[in-house]
Amino acid sequence: MTNRKLAQTVLNCINELVYVRDSKKNILFMNRKAEMVTGWTSGEAVKKMKCFEIFGDSDGRCEDNCPCDSLLEKGVVGGGFEKSLTDQKGRIVRFIGSAFSLAEKGMGDCCIVVLEECLNTLKKPCQRPEEHLEMKKTLLDTEEKYRQLLESIEDGYYEIDLGGNLLYCNDAMARIYGVADKDSLKGINYRVYTDEKNAETVFQVYNRVFSTGKPEKGFSLEIKRPDGITRTLEVSISLTRDGEGKPAGFRGIVRDITERRQAEERLKYLSMHDAMTGLYNRTYFEEEMARLNSGRFSPVTIICCDLDGLKQINDNFGHKRGDDLLKTVAEILKGPFRSSDVIARVGGDEFAVILPKTDEEAARLTCERLKQAIETHNLKGSGIPISLSIGRATGFVSKELTCDELYRRADNDMYRQKLQSKPVFGGTMVKSFIQALESKDFLARGHAQRTLAYANKLGTAAGLSRREMEDLKLLAQFHDIGKAGIVEAVLFKREPLTQEEWGEIKQHSEIGYRIARSTPELSSIADWILYHHEWWNGQGYPLGLKGQEIPLLCRVFSIAEAYEVITSGRPYREAVGTEEARRELERGSGTQFDPDLIYLFINILAESE
Repeated sequence: MTNRKLAQTVLNCINELVYVRDSKKNILFMNRKAEMVTGWTSGEAVKKMKCFEIFGDSDGRCEDNCPCDSLLEKGVVGGGFEKSLTDQKGRIVRFIGSAFSLAEKGMGDCCIVVLEECLNTLKKPCQRPEEHLEMKKTLLDTEEKYRQLLESIEDGYYEIDLGGNLLYCNDAMARIYGVADKDSLKGINYRVYTDEKNAETVFQVYNRVFSTGKPEKGFSLEIKRPDGITRTLEVSISLTRDGEGKPAGFRGIVRDITERRQAEERLKYLSMHDAMTGLYNRTYFEEEMARLNSGRFSPVTIICCDLDGLKQINDNFGHKRGDDLLKTVAEILKGPFRSSDVIARVGGDEFAVILPKTDEEAARLTCERLKQAIETHNLKGSGIPISLSIGRATGFVSKELTCDELYRRADNDMYRQKLQSKPVFGGTMVKSFIQALESKDFLARGHAQRTLAYANKLGTAAGLSRREMEDLKLLAQFHDIGKAGIVEAVLFKREPLTQEEWGEIKQHSEIGYRIARSTPELSSIADWILYHHEWWNGQGYPLGLKGQEIPLLCRVFSIAEAYEVITSGRPYREAVGTEEARRELERGSGTQFDPDLIYLFINILAESE
């Protein structure tokens, strides 16, 4: 903003009548107060009329004896002179006037005249306050306050010419645009910081404001700052005019709403998406079904999927593992479907997909691809195996067959599939996870078979029944199933475990117990899984049983497993020979192990040699 324009803006805001004239008595400027009192507009008066024709005294003496003449001729400040005018309503209004030369401001032989209305009656002499002699200082102070106001606000303020080139901005505007010095922005066109699309938007708004003269507020655009950061701005714009009332440019306020817009976009995203999986949510899914009820996208297929055993997984491994499995399913679902298909999580363990323009055969092939993707995932052995019950329904949407009805049919088909797969799911999940554990812990491969071989010999010698021997076989295979609930970083750590990590490892027998209780094939060994780490002296876990409180089967198994671990090695310890292994078992006799069974097992080992 130039000083002249800034001064005009300030003068238009004050309550005094102000005009500027030259030595030939031509009007160069008059503020809004002058227009209101005289009834003349700047466009009618500037450079077209003499000052005495508008501001002459009601007695006509101003034309020949103007108080401003001596100021222009001698450089004397004219202050405290009286002037009476006839306003546009015909009333005589008296003023106290002051005049100041503008020569020092580069305006040659011009002066500014300030008239303050005298509230006294016409018959009484007006008393000019002494501070009117300091009018020049007052105007400068007003201008400075105006500048300070613009610099103190948080929003950016700008003024541009009709070509879109910046004339003035405050410090906040420079901060918004990522520029240290606001003066470096002067003369820069608004298109420099915007792309073609945003520049066109700004141009259209400027054009409307120019054509109508009405300000616009709240339109937004994006800018790219010199540091490469994109910001979203909310802009207001109004038209500025020159002394003749002609459009001269634009000015307005700029507010950085990037964070607000991001928050709005986030809320909009969350209103349509499931926060956990990133898929669409049920609300959006139902809106899409309503949209497709028009029938224009027929045939429509709806596929319903249910994650089998989620409650069991949550109960046994914790809700975090269940949540991770849901996220994995969401990623798998994205593979077989098209970008136009709507994939949604519609319930805790339920997913559904809308496939527009998809017939029965295409739907069947899509479901086959989905099953293949699940199988491929499970073969990788990465975590808990996934089992999905899948149902589908296809039809031409009409008033009789709505998308809601298709969804109901697909849901029913899915539950039929679930009932068929439920009896085998538990055992399949357990066996798959055992295989996954062994594939990762290559040092423990064959652990169950070797442990069972030692346990069979000791169990037979200890007099276990046929049923107990069958349970011993299951225990050897599934005693570590609870490790499914232990994070891999701890489970396969080669360095010594911390106290906290060791506490986490100890939880695996309880987790295994819960898994076995919820799996019909393993329910008979649930208690044995829980007790297989109890010690003879009561220092084991998780219950601290001791002596004969520990079932005989578990005492047999703990010796067989310990011997297998000692002789085979683990990430945290190296394998040792048979003789050293015997000595280690003997050291544990009476503390970790049943002393009678240790004696029996040592003899069995000796006989084997």
